[in-house]
Amino acid sequence: MIENFTYGVDLFNNSLAGTIFHNPVAHHYNQTLKVFTPSDDKPEWNIEGLIPVKIQTEVSSCDLVKFVERGGDGTKPNMLVVAPISGHYATLLRGTVERLSKDYTVFVTDWKNVRDHPELKDFNLDDYSLDIYYLCFHIGDAHILAVCQSTIPVLRMMCVDPLDSIK
Repeated sequence: MIENFTYGVDLFNNSLAGTIFHNPVAHHYNQTLKVFTPSDDKPEWNIEGLIPVKIQTEVSSCDLVKFVERGGDGTKPNMLVVAPISGHYATLLRGTVERLSKDYTVFVTDWKNVRDHPELKDFNLDDYSLDIYYLCFHIGDAHILAVCQSTIPVLRMMCVDPLDSIK
C-alpha cells in the first residue's frame, strides 16, 4: 500500500503537472515514507573521509562496522553506536556517525534482518543484551550510544550480568 502511494507521488512529481503544481508537503511526505518503507536495497554508508570496515566477531545477529578515518592516527577513544533493530538499515545513522567520527573511532551495530536470516527467529532480549556485551568486550574500552529501542537492552546489559541468562 505505502509502496503504491510513494510510486504515485513520484509519478505525479515527475510529470508536467507535478512540475507546475509542485507541492512541497507531498514531496516531504513521500520522502519520509520512502525512509520507512521496507526495501531490499541496502544503502551504502558513503561518508566522506571514512572507510566502513566489517569486523569479525563471535556475534551472529549483526555485523560490527568500524569506521576508519583516512589518514587518521587511531588515537581517538572508541564509541559503540547500537543501532535500532527495527528492520531499518543502520545506514540511517550516517549523520550521527559522521559527527561522532570527529571525536571518536566509531563502531556501529548493523543488525541482520530475520527476514533474510531465519535462524534468528528466536532472537530475544537475552540474546540482544548478550550480543551487545560480547561486542563491548570485543571492542574494549568504549563509550556506548544506544539509539531508540536499543536503549533497553543496553541498559539491561549494563545493570544485569548478561552471562546470567546463559547459566
